Amino acid sequence: MSLCLAVNTVIAQQELIDTLTRQLIDSKSVQEKIDLHLGITRLQMLLGIHDSAVIHCKSALALARISKNIAQEANALTFKCMLDKELGLDHYSTGRLALEIANRSKSKDAIAFATYVNVEFAQYDAQKGIEILRPLLEENEQEISLKNRANIMKSLAWQYERTGDFLSAEKMYLTAQELFHKIRDSVIIEPSLGKESAQYVDRGRYNYNQCLVYLGSLYLNMGDYSAAIAKGEESLSYSQDMGASEIAYSANNLGDIHFTAGNLEKALNFYQQAEDFYQLISERLRSAQTLVRIANVFQQMKEPELAERNLLKGLGLVGDAPEERAIIARHLGQLYQTMKRKQDAFKWLLTADSLFLSTGDSLSRLSCQIELASIQAEEGLQELATSRIMGLIPQIRKINDLHLLFTAYYRLAQINDDNTDLTKAIEFANQALDVAQERKIDKSILTSVTYLLSDLMARSGDYAAAYKYHKAYHAYYDSIYTENAQLKLKEEQVKQNVDQHIQDKIQALASASDLDWRNKIYLAMLFVFIGLLGLTTFLLFKLRKNRLKLEFQNKQLNELNSTKDRFFGIIAHDIRSPIIALESVEEQMKYYASKNNLDKVLKISDLVSKTALQLNGLLDNLLNWALIQTGAIPYQPQSLDIRKITEETLEIFKQNAELKDIKLTNKIETNSICYADENAMYLVFRNLVSNAIKFSAKGTEVRLESRQQKEKLEITVIDSGMGLNGEEIEKIFELNKKREKGTAGERGSGLGLILCRDLLIQNQGRLRIKSKKGIGSRFIMDLPVGS
Repeated sequence: MSLCLAVNTVIAQQELIDTLTRQLIDSKSVQEKIDLHLGITRLQMLLGIHDSAVIHCKSALALARISKNIAQEANALTFKCMLDKELGLDHYSTGRLALEIANRSKSKDAIAFATYVNVEFAQYDAQKGIEILRPLLEENEQEISLKNRANIMKSLAWQYERTGDFLSAEKMYLTAQELFHKIRDSVIIEPSLGKESAQYVDRGRYNYNQCLVYLGSLYLNMGDYSAAIAKGEESLSYSQDMGASEIAYSANNLGDIHFTAGNLEKALNFYQQAEDFYQLISERLRSAQTLVRIANVFQQMKEPELAERNLLKGLGLVGDAPEERAIIARHLGQLYQTMKRKQDAFKWLLTADSLFLSTGDSLSRLSCQIELASIQAEEGLQELATSRIMGLIPQIRKINDLHLLFTAYYRLAQINDDNTDLTKAIEFANQALDVAQERKIDKSILTSVTYLLSDLMARSGDYAAAYKYHKAYHAYYDSIYTENAQLKLKEEQVKQNVDQHIQDKIQALASASDLDWRNKIYLAMLFVFIGLLGLTTFLLFKLRKNRLKLEFQNKQLNELNSTKDRFFGIIAHDIRSPIIALESVEEQMKYYASKNNLDKVLKISDLVSKTALQLNGLLDNLLNWALIQTGAIPYQPQSLDIRKITEETLEIFKQNAELKDIKLTNKIETNSICYADENAMYLVFRNLVSNAIKFSAKGTEVRLESRQQKEKLEITVIDSGMGLNGEEIEKIFELNKKREKGTAGERGSGLGLILCRDLLIQNQGRLRIKSKKGIGSRFIMDLPVGS
C-alpha cells in the first residue's frame, strides 16, 4: 500500500473515531452514551486498536449495569468476548455469561448477537451450530437487526461449509453479502435511540469484506481455484482503505488460497505483507497466526529450519493465550515429526492436546490424537495406534467433520500397510476414499488416496483394481495440473503484456534520459513532501485525539469535583450546624431545670428530638447515596404491596403533618403490586412524602394515587405546595443547585430527590415531575408490575 493511501486510511478511520468521541462528550442520554461506547469499541477492534477498545467496552458495560439496561449489558459482554479472544483471554466464560444475560433480557436482537458469536468462537460441533442458528432466522424480522441477521447467515454458512453442504453455504454467504450491501446503502433507525446506531458507522463494509473472504475459502474447498483467487483478489482490493488490520486479513486469505493451489512463492509474498501490517499495529496474536502460515510454506519448500524459526517466534508472541499456544504446539509437533525428531514431536503434540482440552476445542484435540497415534505406529506400536484411532472415529462421526474422518481412515490405511496387513489397509483406504468422494472437494486428497489404493491393490495381486485406481489417480492429477496450467497461462499472458509495456517504456525513457533524471529528482522531492505532509497530518490527528480525550476526562473531573464539593458542603453545613447547636443544650437544660422552668426544658427537649431525627434522615440519605455512587447498594427485587408500604409511610409522617395541619390521603388502590427492592421503595416513599409535607402550606393536602397500566404501575405523590417552574424542574437533580427552605423554614440537603431518582432507575423504573409555581407538584413514579 502506498504512503499516500496509508496516510489517507489513517485519516479516514481516525475521523470516524473522532466524530463518535465528540458525540460521546456532548451526549446527555445514558442509552446514547452506551451505543456510542459500543460503536467506538467495534470500530477500534476492527482497526486493531485493542487497548482503547477495552476501555470503551468497559464503560458501556458499566453504564448498562447502572441504568439496568440488560440487553445492552449483554451486547457489551458479547463485544468483550470478541476482545478477549483477540487478546488471548478466557473468551469462553465471557461468551457464556453474555448469552445468559441476553436470554434474561428477552431481547431477540441481543440473544441473536450473543448466540452467533458463541457459535463462531466456542462451538466446535458444526451440526450443533446449525441447530442453534437456524431457528434465529425464523424470528420476526422486526425483532432482530439487519446487521445481526446478516451475521447469523454468515455464521450459518460457515457451519454448512464444515459439514460439506457447499450449496447451502454458498447461498447463505451470498444472501448475507446482499444484506451487508443493503446496510451500506440504507439509513437504519434504531427505535430505542430515534436515530442510526453508532454500530453502523462503517456501513457494514467490514462484514461485507468478511463475506468475500469466506466465499474465497468456500470456493477453495470446492476445488474451484480460479473463483477462489478472484474472490481473494476482490477482498484485498476492497480492503485497501479499511485499515492495516483488514488489509492484512485479506492478504492472509489470498495467501491461504495460493498455498492450497500450490503457488508457494505467491502465498509467502502475501503472508509476509500481512505480517508487516500486523507488526505495524502491534497485533501480536494475529502476527503469530501469520507466522504459522509462513512456517507451513517453508515446510512445503523443504526448509524445516526456517519453519521452526517462524513457529518459535510466533510462540513468543502469543504469551499465555491457550488457543494460540495450542495451535503452534500442534504445528511444532507435526514439523518435528517430518524432521524425525520423534521425542520433540510427541512432547509438543501432548502439550497441544492438553491445551485444546482446556479450551474445549474437541475438533483440534481429535486431530492431535490422530497425530499422536501415528507417532506410536512409527515406534512399532501399530496395534495400539490402530485401536486409538478406531476409538476416535465415533466422536469424529458425531461432530460430522468429514475432512478429519478422511484423515483418520487414511492414517489407519498407512499404519496397517506398514504392519503388512494389506487386507485391513485396503479396507481403511476404501473408507477414506468414500469419505473424500462424499466431501467432493480437494482433488489433492483424492489423488493421494487413489495412489495409495493403486499401490495396495497391486501388492495384493488384484491388478484390475490396481489399474482402475491408477487411472483414477491420473484423472485427478491431470485435472489439478490442467487447472494450475490454466492459471499459470493467464498469469503468463499478463506477464507478457507487462513485459512488453516495460520494454516500450525503457525505449521511451532512453530517448529522454535528461528529462528522466529531472523527473526522478522532482519525484523524490514529491515523496519527501508527501512523507512530511503525512507525518504532520498524523501528528495533528494524534494531538486532536488526545485533546478530545482530555476534554472528556476534564468534563468527568469537573462533575466529580462538583459532587465532592457538594458532599463536603452537606457534611460541613447540614451536619455540623445542628451538632454545634446541640453543644450548649446541656447547660441550657440545667439552667432552666434549676429555675423549675419545665416549659423551657420540654421545648428544648422537642428541639433536640427534631434535630436528632433530621440528622438521622440526612445521614441515612448520605449513606444510601454513597452506596449508589459506588454500585454497592443491595438490589433484591420481589413483588411488593404498594398500598401496605404507603400506609406505613404515611403513619410515620402523621405527627409531622398534624403540626402543619396537612391532611394525608392514601388513594392507592388495593392489589397495587410492583416488582422492586423493598428497602428501596420504603426509602423512596419516605423521601417523597417528607418533601411534600415540607413544601406544603398549612391546611393543604398531600395525596397518593395509583394507576395500573399494562406493564407498569404508576404512583403519584401530589401536594398543593410552593410548586416549581420549568428551570427549577430542570435543575432539581443537580447537587450544586440552591436549596429552598420548606414552608415552615425546614432545611434540606437536596439529596432526597436524587436518591429517589437513582433508586427508581436501579429498580427498572423512573421518576417524572409535573409542577406549576404557586399551585403544587406531582411526583410520578413508573414501576414494573409484580405478580
